[in-house]
Amino acid sequence: MKLKHALFLAFLGVLTFSGCGIIGPLPERTYAELRIGDDGKIQLLIESDQWMGIVNPLRQGGNQHWIQEWYTLQGDGPIYDVSQDKAEHASDTGTITIDQEHKIVTLNIEVMPAPGSMLAQKKPNMWNGTYRITSVNHDPFYSNDNRK
Repeated sequence: MKLKHALFLAFLGVLTFSGCGIIGPLPERTYAELRIGDDGKIQLLIESDQWMGIVNPLRQGGNQHWIQEWYTLQGDGPIYDVSQDKAEHASDTGTITIDQEHKIVTLNIEVMPAPGSMLAQKKPNMWNGTYRITSVNHDPFYSNDNRK
């Protein structure tokens, strides 16, 4: 009986430290952050956090953080027109609505293929939707050069 108990505890230990089972990856939590610039510009970041277990086979566990998408907005809101090149093969067009009173932001954006690109047609941005604004701050604007 002691051997079975010891094996069961060892099995639970392996699950705990591998990030599987009981404390394995939890669903992603996706939210918005607004960064206010001195020049009147606003940067919207769509961010995600996910608990990956204490340790997992692919990388260190713990809370993983990603910036999924970002837009630098200018003008009077609450509805902002977006026309932004995101890569050499596509650009984003559409609207972003920021409701600071209710702390929500809504993305309604299409990815437009550049002329001659391999993308066949425009398609909805995968991050379209409504997100809760969790932070409004004056942090420096995000770019590929200063990844968190």
